[in-house]
Amino acid sequence: QMGQVTANYQDDKGNKLADSEVQVLKVGSTYKTEQKKIAGYKFVKTTGDPVTGKVKAVAVGASTQKAKMKAEAMEAATTTGGQTVNYIYSKIPAPVDPDKPTTITTITKTITKYLPKTGEQQLAVLGIVGVLVLATAAYLKFRKKA
Repeated sequence: QMGQVTANYQDDKGNKLADSEVQVLKVGSTYKTEQKKIAGYKFVKTTGDPVTGKVKAVAVGASTQKAKMKAEAMEAATTTGGQTVNYIYSKIPAPVDPDKPTTITTITKTITKYLPKTGEQQLAVLGIVGVLVLATAAYLKFRKKA
């Protein structure tokens, strides 16, 4: 009796990234699936059946068996259901170009146009206090003479 082992390659959202690898092997024999290098993605984890192991006989329902026999003739009668290994990948973010303005850079430049630079606010306060001191001194001087 034969068994089937399928290795799927998909992103973390379940989208197919590469063609699945299917192995049809004798039940009880050892199988091994392999991780692929996929441009723009890094491997994260596997889910489903183990990466390596023994091919198992999986019971196939009578109606499924009959359908397979009609569609695939003798091969369907000797192949059981299968094991599945899913290789999960995540997209590698594109590198940031320091010469290209990003949204954060643009917002920062816009804000700094309208905000005072460090120390400007302090100078304005000191200027106002100084004018008030001079005005008070002048008022007191003219008040004494009058």
